[in-house]
Amino acid sequence: MEQFFRQIIAVILSAAAALPPAAPPQPTEDFRSVLLGETQMVLAWSQEKIFLNEYRDDLDFEVEPARFAQVDLDGDGICEIVLWMSFGANMYAEFEILRAENGEIHCYPQVYRGLQDIKTDGTYCGSSGAGDWGYYKILSFGETELEDEPFTWCESSEQGELYYVNKEPASRQEFESACAEQDAKEIIVWYEFTPENIDALL
Repeated sequence: MEQFFRQIIAVILSAAAALPPAAPPQPTEDFRSVLLGETQMVLAWSQEKIFLNEYRDDLDFEVEPARFAQVDLDGDGICEIVLWMSFGANMYAEFEILRAENGEIHCYPQVYRGLQDIKTDGTYCGSSGAGDWGYYKILSFGETELEDEPFTWCESSEQGELYYVNKEPASRQEFESACAEQDAKEIIVWYEFTPENIDALL
């Protein structure tokens, strides 16, 4: 009988070891509180704490969130919130990445050309000019700024455009093929920035 129970315990332990690790808890309530203006967030570049409606109040026009999305940008299993900021009729003021860290929400700004076409795997398109653009992945979030790097891109030079795929030199045909593969990935879902959507999704 004792041998039987040992075998049962061994089977249970073996099954438990085969289970995938539990997903990290999502800080949805922390995000919700900041988005609804109930709690302050930390501006990464200055470490200043402000409410969301105080963001960029140094300007002569109002910059406010128009849409928001949830996506894991650095691959740690925990989603960030991306805010699509706008002013007036201009829907492309900039983007803000909100990240939960040590019980607080930290805000990292991104220019509108630097965070386009975000995919559900966290990759996105960024551009610094007509001949300099590519696809990026965030490596980490530091105390004052984030670190990202391109994995497939083109850059202008005196010899013309240079192409890279998976960080390796490539032909234009290889680059275009890699771009088509990236473009085919699923994009994130944007939601209108309303209290109803925030309550429903967070």
